[in-house]
Amino acid sequence: MKATKEGLRWTLRAETEVAHQRLDDFISQVDIATRHGLSCYLLGNAGAHRALQPFDDAFAGHIDRRLTVLAADAREIGLALPAAGPALAPLDWDEAVGYRYVLAGSAMGSRLLARRHGRATDPDVRRAHRFVGDDALMALWRDVQLELDALPDHGPQAMAAVRGANACFTLFSRCFERAFADLTAAVNVSA
Repeated sequence: MKATKEGLRWTLRAETEVAHQRLDDFISQVDIATRHGLSCYLLGNAGAHRALQPFDDAFAGHIDRRLTVLAADAREIGLALPAAGPALAPLDWDEAVGYRYVLAGSAMGSRLLARRHGRATDPDVRRAHRFVGDDALMALWRDVQLELDALPDHGPQAMAAVRGANACFTLFSRCFERAFADLTAAVNVSA
């Protein structure tokens, strides 16, 4: 892997900074050590992963595996996950690289979230640790870094990867916003 801040990985990082920060800001507001916060986190991820499920072959089976882990955690806290996510247009190969960059790169943020989740006092929430503690993404992240190192950092192929990464960040942001709105509405109705 390249040791310098050159290459497609760094182009993606620079060109997706705004969309990435918007998603990180939203997730940082959700306390996943609580039942409500973890529900929001799981629902948002489930919506985005369901949207990506038809393209699981572009993710080396990680979408289906992560949905299985999500479902197990949802059962721990009595949460029903959506059967479908937003419809996506078919991914072309160059854009799929950007989607993989986002999904695999989430392994870094998951480490921080796992520490936050570890503060949970609710035993059901503590048992729902599989998704946030998913180490399998690290292997995908290593593969994606090698893939990015082999691709050009500018030109049409690179810009397609940037479009895909920005679209993926936006997908996750929309799904988290929807999950938060749905949970807030449910709490307000039951209050």
